[in-house]
Amino acid sequence: MNRFARLLSAVAIAAIVLPAAGARAAETDVSIKSGGNEFHPAEIVVHVGDFVRWTNDDRTLFQTDHNVMADDGSFSSKQRMKQGSTFEFQFNTAGTFSYHCTIHGWGGTVVVIASRPTRSATPTPTPTASRSARPKASRSAKASPTPDASPDASTTPSIDASGVGSNGPSSAGTILSIALVSIAVLIGLGYFVYVRFLREL
Repeated sequence: MNRFARLLSAVAIAAIVLPAAGARAAETDVSIKSGGNEFHPAEIVVHVGDFVRWTNDDRTLFQTDHNVMADDGSFSSKQRMKQGSTFEFQFNTAGTFSYHCTIHGWGGTVVVIASRPTRSATPTPTPTASRSARPKASRSAKASPTPDASPDASTTPSIDASGVGSNGPSSAGTILSIALVSIAVLIGLGYFVYVRFLREL
């Protein structure tokens, strides 16, 4: 038998034995000794299924025997219980049971009431694994191609203050061209002035 099978067997045996042990709800003691009434206490109350144990507790110089006898004969001890000896009886029926010691004539009473409520083990709920919803991947919209130029944009070159189109050569080239033209104009104007006016002097 493997270890797991032995464990299951132990659990099954415990499940059978524990309720049986729990059925023995209680045990009540009655002391028997001389003095007024030899049963102490003289009246007890127990539940169905409980045990009552009588013990000869007399401690006298000479041996003093006692016994326990039900008036209806439902239970009885030995005819003579020596000092220190005990008698035990389980009461399985509700009712009132009177008893006495046939040696000395004193008596007592056992009142048996309904059985004790059994404590049934509350089953522990088995935890169930909760399935957490996985977030679904969002379907992102496909990126639309961005046009390089707006269709409404005008293709006509704009004219700046210098009269040079913005779509023409770079600004450095434009300035160089203007400078060359200006120099040429100044040279031409100077030559005209020289020939027309200064040469005749």
